Amino acid sequence: MRQLPIEPILRLDGITAAGGVTDVTFHVAEGEIVTLLGAGGLDVLAMVAGLRRAQRGTIAVAGRILTRTPTYRRPIGLVRAGQDLFPHLDVRAHVGFSPGVSRQRVREVMERLGLMSLADRLPAALTPEQRLRTGLGRALAAVPRLLLLDDPLALLPPPRQAAMQDLLRRIAEEDGLAMLQATEEPSRAFGLGNRIGVVSQGHLMQIGPPQEVYGAPVSLAVAIATGPVSALGGLLIEHEADIGRLRLACGATIEARLPRRLPIGQPCVIALRPELIALARIPAAEMGEGAVPARLIEALFCGDHIRLRCRVGLDDPLEAASEVIVIRPSGGALPRPGEVSLAWQASHAHAFAVALP
Repeated sequence: MRQLPIEPILRLDGITAAGGVTDVTFHVAEGEIVTLLGAGGLDVLAMVAGLRRAQRGTIAVAGRILTRTPTYRRPIGLVRAGQDLFPHLDVRAHVGFSPGVSRQRVREVMERLGLMSLADRLPAALTPEQRLRTGLGRALAAVPRLLLLDDPLALLPPPRQAAMQDLLRRIAEEDGLAMLQATEEPSRAFGLGNRIGVVSQGHLMQIGPPQEVYGAPVSLAVAIATGPVSALGGLLIEHEADIGRLRLACGATIEARLPRRLPIGQPCVIALRPELIALARIPAAEMGEGAVPARLIEALFCGDHIRLRCRVGLDDPLEAASEVIVIRPSGGALPRPGEVSLAWQASHAHAFAVALP
């Protein structure tokens, strides 16, 4: 894979919009795809495109400050789901729509995107994927420095989403084209992005490699935004470095990572990924230190996986009970409801402070 250059194609510095995002700063390098996950990402995309005005901050593309530059003068391409195609123009005319695009360039782009056999078709005769490829061709034909992706895969079924993600990654790599995507769906974020930025409550909460953002969220909001998560309440009773020991409401003591240092006695919520929880039909004492007694209350077959609903906090109706979801690959008979034990590695659990009532 090519080495990304130091100087970015897109640089945002302190971008702020009324009723939207606040103080957003990041960059996108040549050949890199950055995905913004969360509703606020669409606000950022609109400001980069020039469709929404930034109150404060700087937007620069290829070294040029474009914060106040109109959309048509920005070296960008914009691709949306359900492309806004002209009903009277065929595919060839759409790809060559931008001023100054040569016939040779139109042909090259259409061949690359598999559009030659569709050249004379009107939008009404195209599938959603063909419409998307046509819109992508229109954007690429103008040779932009930056491609903006407004959740373009939203209307495609998952297998076709994966195929389009592969295509976009190849284009970014081969052309050195910077891409910025905005979506609210984690699967579309992680399927397309060298880095993921989570935009929540108007702020860029975290940005980094996908595995880092998913596996080491800095807040509960980031954990929830990036995928399925179960939450348990606990009290911090001890910590060493970045690992804390917490007492759950059911009385069990477990370990979890502390994204930041917290005082002893701090109420916390412990976030757990369903696929990283071990489940066994044995007593917690036999499963090992940190295991938690629970009850399996439901097992659901979901095609490629089994979803197990468990409840931590047993028997006593006055005891605080929390639901924990465990995900396992499908295969074999569904387990029967009953007493089980749950366990996880300390590095796979994340404890976040919660405010006292």
